[in-house]
Amino acid sequence: MENDVQLRIRTLLVIVTLAFLALFGYQAYWQVVKADWLTNLPTNRRLARAEKLTPRGAIYDSMGTKLAWTEDGVRKYADPEGTAAVIGYMDPVYGRVGVEGEWNLELAGLSRTFDAAEVERVLRNEKPQGKDVALTLDLKLQQAGRKALGEKTGALVMLDPATGAILALVTSPTYDPTRLKEYFTDKELAQNGELRNRCTQDLYPPGSTMKVLTATAALMHDISPDKEYTCTGKAVIGGAPLKDYGNEVHGTLSMKRALTVSCNNYFAHTAADLGAAKFFETATAFGFGSDWWNKLPEPRMLPLTLVKSKLTTKMDPKLVKKGDLAHM
Repeated sequence: MENDVQLRIRTLLVIVTLAFLALFGYQAYWQVVKADWLTNLPTNRRLARAEKLTPRGAIYDSMGTKLAWTEDGVRKYADPEGTAAVIGYMDPVYGRVGVEGEWNLELAGLSRTFDAAEVERVLRNEKPQGKDVALTLDLKLQQAGRKALGEKTGALVMLDPATGAILALVTSPTYDPTRLKEYFTDKELAQNGELRNRCTQDLYPPGSTMKVLTATAALMHDISPDKEYTCTGKAVIGGAPLKDYGNEVHGTLSMKRALTVSCNNYFAHTAADLGAAKFFETATAFGFGSDWWNKLPEPRMLPLTLVKSKLTTKMDPKLVKKGDLAHM
């Protein structure tokens, strides 16, 4: 009888212990693993209340020009439509995207990372203050890009060739983050119109920029830059016809000259001679077919929705013929 009682006590103890561990694990999951996600959830009422009590930080461009700031509890923008593609929006109904979304915890003063100034503020028992965020964007270039696109549908990106920093990122048509309801009530506008970022959500033929990749692939696989091809203005490679702009004839030329005059024939022959496997190896190193932005030390440095670039539908070199390579 005594052994039976002891067995029941031990069983109950095990059940209580397991229940406690399960409860502890559940709490730890939400408070540690999912803490940032939960804190940043647009429907989180505690977050909404905390944001109202904390002055939200401003967003600046690379020249120190204020792009977004809070005034009397209302978010203001220096150029709402011109910078919406990067800054994004924050809304209790429609959520947060762009810089406003990815850097929300810092802007709202709710980030769990502390710098020296933040520690000093806590020690002084001062009220929380949203942090400012500085971008590589240049507002003047952003506005110039928008003016250049005009009413056309398209995308325009300007980069610093030395660092890769984004100086301007313009999508057209665009939207005003202070009038979100107008766009979300129209499903077509929301999916394919003003709310679509054509810089990061659409794919485009890279054109002559691929010649740099082809040249790199050739050098990586021991094709001499002094190797020459003869450009007659037109050619047929692997059954695929190609020509240079205006059927221009460049004659016999090496890689350096081919890059200078942007000779289609030279790089089409080079790509075909390389073969698909070697060409794809270099393309993959350049980031084709991968979500390379998620591998950055701080993925939020590109706080936008991006799609994977690709050379072909399946990124399979076995399916690519010489004629296909000539046109890449």
